[in-house]
Amino acid sequence: MLPQPWINRIRFYIDLLLEELSDRVILTTIQNFRQQLTDPKTHKSFIESTIARNRNEIEAAVLSILRTELAPKLQELTAASGGGSILASEMGNAIEEGLANTPELRRYLRMIPIAGSLIESQLQHVGHNIGENVVYALNKRLLDPERLDSLMVAIANGIASIDTDNTALDTLISSIIDDSLTEFEAQVKVQQWKHQEMLHL
Repeated sequence: MLPQPWINRIRFYIDLLLEELSDRVILTTIQNFRQQLTDPKTHKSFIESTIARNRNEIEAAVLSILRTELAPKLQELTAASGGGSILASEMGNAIEEGLANTPELRRYLRMIPIAGSLIESQLQHVGHNIGENVVYALNKRLLDPERLDSLMVAIANGIASIDTDNTALDTLISSIIDDSLTEFEAQVKVQQWKHQEMLHL
């Protein structure tokens, strides 16, 4: 029977040999896969099949992002306080300015003695209020939770159904795959046997 230190050393070299062999096989496989990704024939079918297999997941991810990020921002932007009041005020100002810059209206109102300028002032004030109220009413209707959610569902579905013959999408997916392969290669290249305490045998 062999002494235990010899058995430990033999096991160490067997593990080392198996790790190096498996690393070479994995790295060769990654290199072959990279070559397929650069070949226009196999690259296109790979991207198409990857997207086709994951359309439901893509749609679910986009919808989740829209619901958690976009919906609150839209509601915050158009709320009665903050951004919504700024938008409403600007709409009111625009209508008021439009009424003030309408020469026909001004001419007709000037024909009314004494009350003409008062009517013009009141009309501009009413126009301002109408502009604000229209913005608030539109926001309330357009940002109704059900309507907003159905819009986000439609957007997510549209993104998931995107045509795969898209250069920007192709570049993005290729970049993600390449980065993933590079990280995987880096992990495979770490020689675990160098970190084992068995080296102190």
